[in-house]
Amino acid sequence: MEILKRRSLWICLLVLVLAGIYSASLHYPFLNRWDDNSYVTCNERLALNWDNVSFYFRNAKDALYTPATMLSLMLDRELFGMNPFAYRTHNLLLFMAATVFFFLLVRELGTRNPIAFLSALLWALNPQKVESVVWISERKDVLAAAFAIASAWFFVRALRKDRPSVVATLLMVLAIFSKPSALMLPGALILIALFDRD
Repeated sequence: MEILKRRSLWICLLVLVLAGIYSASLHYPFLNRWDDNSYVTCNERLALNWDNVSFYFRNAKDALYTPATMLSLMLDRELFGMNPFAYRTHNLLLFMAATVFFFLLVRELGTRNPIAFLSALLWALNPQKVESVVWISERKDVLAAAFAIASAWFFVRALRKDRPSVVATLLMVLAIFSKPSALMLPGALILIALFDRD
């Protein structure tokens, strides 16, 4: 029974489940009929250089302001070239990080390990998440989720210690720079602060 109280065991189990579910998808080619061509394979502004970085901080990509996402894809191209396996592995690692932070956040809010594990697993196994992990151009979803949930975890931990968190703020900005839907995060953190103080 003592082993079930260890967070690391539950985290390892989450990672193993996600690896088992998504491992087959890592070998898929680029999905060029969708947006992988626009974001990766045919994107002339994916080389990692100052001109392209500043371009994405000044301009939207396909009507979305996502400079952190584009920088992430630039790093993949710089490190791995045009290997879809590496891009998908990066997506999966980000998704695993988001799921682990989800588990940690639920734990921080006062639940026990088994309940936090089931909550994180239900969140991660939502069929809508498959697209975000497998479709490379949906990097914006997994990146925003990883930053946003990590930001919430750091925020709640700092709130409990009654001090501000620079890390939570930085992660919140990165989440917003990953996908505009993360603009709701500041409001969610305010609600957490109000609810947690009661």
